Amino acid sequence: MEKVFISYSWDSEEHKLWVLSLVNELREYGVNAVVDDILQENNLNTMMVENIKNSDKIIVVITPNYTQKADNLHGGVGYETKLLHNYILNDPNKIIPVLRMKATLPFYLEGYRYIDCSNARQSVVEELVNAIRGTAVYSINPVNTINPKKVEQKKVPSFFEMDDDHIIPNFKRITTDDVSAFIDKKFADAINRVSQLLKKTKETNANFDFKVTTRMEQNNRNSYFNSHEEKNIKVASFEIALDSNITKQYEFWCGEGMIGMNGIFGYQLERYSGKNQFNAYNFWVSFRINNKEIEMTGSMNSLMNHDKLRNTEDLAKLMFKELMSGLK
Repeated sequence: MEKVFISYSWDSEEHKLWVLSLVNELREYGVNAVVDDILQENNLNTMMVENIKNSDKIIVVITPNYTQKADNLHGGVGYETKLLHNYILNDPNKIIPVLRMKATLPFYLEGYRYIDCSNARQSVVEELVNAIRGTAVYSINPVNTINPKKVEQKKVPSFFEMDDDHIIPNFKRITTDDVSAFIDKKFADAINRVSQLLKKTKETNANFDFKVTTRMEQNNRNSYFNSHEEKNIKVASFEIALDSNITKQYEFWCGEGMIGMNGIFGYQLERYSGKNQFNAYNFWVSFRINNKEIEMTGSMNSLMNHDKLRNTEDLAKLMFKELMSGLK
């Protein structure tokens, strides 16, 4: 347990109560914070020496009055200033300046990083606790030494000895199986990412809940085609609940939609009768072949917008926004 002594000037009763409140806050975090008012020592000089010497950290509460007394070496603050001089060179990290209100730092603390407590907030107390313990406000990932990501280095082309690649033609053909595999992969990855976003939404909102299930189902397309062919499609069903009431039911699927288009589709169940209306939808992401590569294009919600979706993350966020649409 860290022992902390708080040095301050006796400016007013209100200021003393503020310091005592700070002591209480720090003790709630497991810091053994003390101040002269609760030590009740008869000899103040002895008390100052012992606590400055034996404490892990010294918090100096800065006010205009404190700075004036420290600079002029006046009173108890002046005596503590003399004691703290030794730590400026030998153990500078032992001192933590805290700015109680707008004021300049005492001359011996110039250049020190201080914590601004002029606006009392819980985050300021947590910043102070981190400073006491020498911990960072934000945690960062450990260095990955087992399987670190690699950055592929680009090869500088030689203009003197060209290889054969530049004269070998590319006869690559994109087959329907290639497109189906691409769509299946994008759909599965996007559904996983949407589930992660929904989980984060639930963690943030106590009145929010969701359920997701996946299944294979036959899509009978005879309502739009002369063919009576039936194809299996992958379906992901979502139930969204607010305040314990199911507010929205939505299904996404991948495969063929109207007029034989390949893509990822979706519709809100309340808008359509039955659960097998896979030729009716209000969400659609299509796929196209560009320079012998498969890429995603715009959605049903913006038919005139054919901007390419860059990656699965773009697709997942588009689907997530569709699920959140209209919820209040």
